[in-house]
Amino acid sequence: MGSFKKTEDILGIIFVGFIFLAIIFVLTFIFGGILLSLLGFEYESLASLAKFFIIYVIVGLPLDLVIECFFRVLQDVKGLTNAQHNALYFTIDVPLNMLVIGILEYTMDDISCSILTAFLFSAIFCLFGFFLDKKSRD
Repeated sequence: MGSFKKTEDILGIIFVGFIFLAIIFVLTFIFGGILLSLLGFEYESLASLAKFFIIYVIVGLPLDLVIECFFRVLQDVKGLTNAQHNALYFTIDVPLNMLVIGILEYTMDDISCSILTAFLFSAIFCLFGFFLDKKSRD
């Protein structure tokens, strides 16, 4: 009886995690696709844009999680102010996201993204993350 309950709990956690990732993907796909299109990102079809964002979320989300955790620990240990934390986070997060976008652009034939577009997209998403983080703290 106990192992069935544990299996049920694990399946519930996996289901909730899947729903969470799906929501993140849909929001990133809609807003990110619009933003990238406005910034000059080119794609052959919506399927290629979806493939780009699926890979971007799968690769980018764990990277962002690791970076965020690292800088939160650094902030606690070194006593960094929020402004110092945000400046350090920005200087690491933006180039890493640009690298992910660049690798995806290089490996996918059906998309095209300039360095400027990758920088602007990464910077806007990072600043948007700061905004959401500030709202969640208030």
